[in-house]
Order: sequence, then structure tokens, then C-alpha cells
Amino acid sequence: MTPHRQMLQDEHDRYVLPVSDRMPGMVLLRRMFFSYALFFAIITFPNAQPLRDGERQRIDLATTSKYLGLRESRTGSASTASSGQTGPLYYFGHAWGSEAQYSPWTVLLNGGFDILQLDRYRRDVFHYPFAQAGRTVLGNLAKPFPLINRYGWGPFIRNEILPLEFSEGASWWPNYQLHLIGGGMTYVKLGEWYEQHGFAAPRVWSAATVMSYHLLNEVVENNAMEGELIDPLADIYLFDIGGMLLFSIDEVAQFFSRTLHMTDWSLQPTLNLSDATLRNTGQYFVVKYDLSFWKQHALIYVFGVNGLAGLSRSFENGTAISIAAGLRNADVIPETDNPLHLTGSLVWSAGVFYDRENSLLASLLLSGISSNLATLNIYPGFLDIAGLHPGFWCTVTTEGHAIFGLTTQWGVGIGGGK
Repeated sequence: MTPHRQMLQDEHDRYVLPVSDRMPGMVLLRRMFFSYALFFAIITFPNAQPLRDGERQRIDLATTSKYLGLRESRTGSASTASSGQTGPLYYFGHAWGSEAQYSPWTVLLNGGFDILQLDRYRRDVFHYPFAQAGRTVLGNLAKPFPLINRYGWGPFIRNEILPLEFSEGASWWPNYQLHLIGGGMTYVKLGEWYEQHGFAAPRVWSAATVMSYHLLNEVVENNAMEGELIDPLADIYLFDIGGMLLFSIDEVAQFFSRTLHMTDWSLQPTLNLSDATLRNTGQYFVVKYDLSFWKQHALIYVFGVNGLAGLSRSFENGTAISIAAGLRNADVIPETDNPLHLTGSLVWSAGVFYDRENSLLASLLLSGISSNLATLNIYPGFLDIAGLHPGFWCTVTTEGHAIFGLTTQWGVGIGGGK
């Protein structure tokens, strides 16, 4: 451990409660489980509708439209969405591109292990101390007010909640775009996925999946550190839960779908056989705003660990090419003056994207990170090799090393390289 890191850890240890003062792990787990179970029941069961007897086939668009495009009124009649459009908002069941891979399994991997895009985080998922990190995260979530009191309500609101801080240590920006908006859209899209795949009470399943990947993300982001951190409090209690509530409002969900054409452009999770690590995970979203004065052109914003803005050009066959540039997160460390809070550092980033009907077929991401100079992702459906449609990805470092993987539309890919 470097002297600087030791200094940060020593400062961090001042805030750590003795083990005897912490709540036992199983008690925390039970309390968290029952709290979230109650929350899921409140927001989902009033809207859940059981499937008819024998209905297990793929649900048609008319049925799907009842999920969000049409809402049953209190009198029992269906009220048409204000936009006058029916059908799914986010999940269309495309057999190509990023949507072909979209499932609760890939959402858990990309969302839960999103932070593995940063070098300091452990990718050896088979040896990661999930139990230790889970106890730390749940311990922090169990005592929100003492932690905020210790950190300070002013810095907490300024850095985590309101857009009042614009330094690299400001966490409100990823909280809004990833947890609130990205998490809210994922809640609706997963609900449509569950319904179209024959699950009863799709919003219950969706809420459970969304909160599972959010909690997994906090556990992995903990990176086996002991002690107290403020970040999970705003993420889980305000923005993650708030995102599901926000996108439960029809007008909000329809705005991000119909006007901003929002969808998921996440990466292709892969198990690296050479060192048993999880690679190429990352949760990304995209919005496009059509330009009324420039036909077939739109402003585009791609966000995940990055924020890239640019221009998109669509074509008559449903495809589009987009170019965007901006910044991405390069590292996350405890603040020097307050180890309760994590801060980040930013570097340049740019990307080129090719999609068909908003399902990503290929992307090339560039960045100022030496270990991730360029990453190419080719999604299933772009290539046709003897009737097969595999996916492929490759990351190249500034030293010329390469990591690669082969993927399909059914789950985790396999790869190699270092």
C-alpha cells in the first residue's frame, strides 16, 4: 500500500465503528429483505395482472400495450395513453443487436458489475469477498442518519442530491442519469421483458431484479473496504427507489420512450478463461432527440461511466450512425478530506455507434485510459457466418495488449487475453 493510500485508509479508519457496535449480518439481511418486499408490494401488486390459464406463449403487442401504453382505469375501462400510441415502450424483442442479448441475467451482470470498467476494482468474481462487502454495505444502509450526521447534511445534499457541486467529487450527476433515469427505464423495460416472456406479476419481478442489481453494484463498488461510506445511502434510498416510482408515471415513461427514444446499449459480459475474470461488463443508456429542422438527424447522448454527446444520422432502412464525444470516469477513490465520500477522476472519451431500430449493432469506444484505449463491440445479428450470428468484442491497451471475447444472444460470452 502506498503512503498516500495508507494515509487515506488511516483517516478512513477514524470513522469506522467497532465490530461490536455493528448490527449482525443476518439481522440486516432480514430487515432489508422485509423492507424491500413491502416496497415492491406497494408499487407493483396494484398493477400486476395474472396470466390467463394456459397463457405461456409470447404475449402479442395488444397485450403488451396494456402494460404501459394502456392503463386500466378505476372504473375498469382502458384509458389510452396521452400520446395515442400503443405497444411496448422499451422492449421490442428484436432478434439482433443489444436487444437480442437483453434479459434479467445480462442486466444483473452489466448493472451489478458495471464498476469493473475501472482498473482498481477486482474482476476475479469467483474469489471476490461478497459476504464481507455485503455486510459493510448493509451495515451502512442500516444507519443512514448517523452516517449523514457524521458526514454533514450540507455536503450530503450538495454532493449527492442537488446539482450544487460541479467538481469531480460531485456524485449527483451519476445519481440522476444512472440510478434515477437509467434505473427507472430499466424497471419499465424489464417489466415488459417479463410480461412478454410469460411471467405473472411482471412488475414484481422487474422491481426485484432492479433492486438486486443496484445492491450488487454497491457491494462490488465497495471493493472489500471495511468501514463507512455515504454513497450507498443516496443511491439506494433516493435515486434507485425514486427511479422506479418516477417511471411508474405513464407520462414520464412515454416521454423518455416516444420523445427521447431512450433504450439500453450495455456491453457484452464475458468470462475470461485465461484468468477467470469477468470482462466487458458495463451498463450504458442512450437518448436521441430528433431535430425538426434537419431531417433524419438527431442529437444523441450516451451515458454510463461516461457522458458522450453528439449527432446521429438515421437512414430509410431503420439503421443509424452516431458520433459522440465527452468524458468518462477513470478512477474512484475516497476524498482526501473526508473518506466517508468517494470521488472520481475524469478523462476524455469518444465513440462511434451503429444501430438498427435503436438496437445497437456495433460500437467503437475510445478513451484516455491506458488499459482501455479502444473497445470494439460487435453484437449478435451484425455478422452472418455460415448462418450463425455471433457477437464479438476486443479491448486494446496503449501497450498493444488485447483482450477479446465471443458472445451469443443467450448469455455470458467466453474470452481470453490479458
